Amino acid sequence: MEGLEKLWAFFWREEVWLPRNATWEEMKSGPGRAMPEFQHLLYVLPISVSFLLFRVFLEVYGVDLLAKAMVPMLAPAPVKLKVERHINGGSPSAGGKWMQTNEKDRTALEKAQLKYRKIKETMFRLVTYSFLFLYGAWTMADKPWLRDTHLCFVDLPFHTLTEDVWWYYMLELGFYICLFLSLPFDAKRKDFLAQTTHHVVTISLLVGSWTVGATRVGSLVLLVHDCAHVFLQLAKLLIYCKQPDATVRKVFLLFCVAWIFPRLIYYPFYVTIPATRGLLGWDRARHGDCFISHALVVLLWSLLGLHIYWTYLIFRIIYNTAVHKKDINDNRTDDEDSDGDPKANDKKSK
Repeated sequence: MEGLEKLWAFFWREEVWLPRNATWEEMKSGPGRAMPEFQHLLYVLPISVSFLLFRVFLEVYGVDLLAKAMVPMLAPAPVKLKVERHINGGSPSAGGKWMQTNEKDRTALEKAQLKYRKIKETMFRLVTYSFLFLYGAWTMADKPWLRDTHLCFVDLPFHTLTEDVWWYYMLELGFYICLFLSLPFDAKRKDFLAQTTHHVVTISLLVGSWTVGATRVGSLVLLVHDCAHVFLQLAKLLIYCKQPDATVRKVFLLFCVAWIFPRLIYYPFYVTIPATRGLLGWDRARHGDCFISHALVVLLWSLLGLHIYWTYLIFRIIYNTAVHKKDINDNRTDDEDSDGDPKANDKKSK
C-alpha cells in the first residue's frame, strides 16, 4: 500500500500539473467557490452508461420503427419472399444453400441490412449532437471568454466553475467516451484510425483541461466542434434514405459553412494560437515548467491536424460534385468499406 501511495503522489506532482505558484489545496472547491476537481470525473462513468442505454432505447423503440418506415428496401421484397419460401418449404439448411447460390440477392439483402444499421447509428448521433450543441450554445451565450479568448488565460488556473459549464463538460465527456466504446461495434469505416485518434485526443484534452482548471479553453473547443456534426449527421441520414439530391446539397452546404468557419477560422486563430501563447506563456510568467500545459497545446494542434485532413476530404467531395457532376450521393459523407460500392471511394467521414 505504501508503494502505491508513493506512486500516486509521484503521478500527481504539482510541478507536473500546476504552475509553480499553485497547489492542489488551492484548486479545491470552497464555500461560494466551485472548482474543477479530478474526482468529479467519476460522474462521467454513469453519464457514459446513460448515453449507451439511451442509444439502445432509441434504436429499439424509436429509430427502429422510423428506419423501417423510411427504408422499405431493408429487405427487398423479391429476395425476402424467395428466402422465406426456401426456408419454410425446405430443410433447415435450404435457405442457407439457396443464399450461397444467389450471390446477387444475398449481397442486396446485406446492403439493405447495413443501410438500416447505418440509419440507426446516424439518428442516435443526430439527436445527441443536436442536444449537446443547443445546450452548449445556451451555456456559452453569456460567457465573456467566447468573444474575448484572452480571458481564458487570465488568472489561470484559478477559474471558478458555473453549474452550466460543469454539466457541459460532464455531458460532452460522457458522450465522447460512449462514442469511443461503441467504435468497434459501429459500421466499418475507412477512417477508423482517424476517428479513434480524434476521440482519444478529445477525451484527453477534456480530462487534462478539467484537471488543471483550463475549462474555458475546453468549453470553446466543445462548442466549435458540435455545430458541424449536426448538419453532417443530417446529410448522412438524407443520403441513406435516398432523399432528392437537391435537398442533400442544401444540407451539405450548411455543413460546409458550419465546418469551415468554426474549425478552420475560429478554432486556429481564436483558440489554438492564443492557447499556445497563453499556456506556454503561463509557464514562463510563473517561472515553472508545467508539463501538462505543453501536453494540452499538443492536443489542440492535433485536433487542428485532423480538421485539415477531413477538410481535404470535404473539398474532394465538392470538386467531384462540381467538376465531374457527381451527385453528393455518389460522394457520400461516410467512409464505410462494407458497401462494396466502387463509388464509395469518393467519400468523406467525420
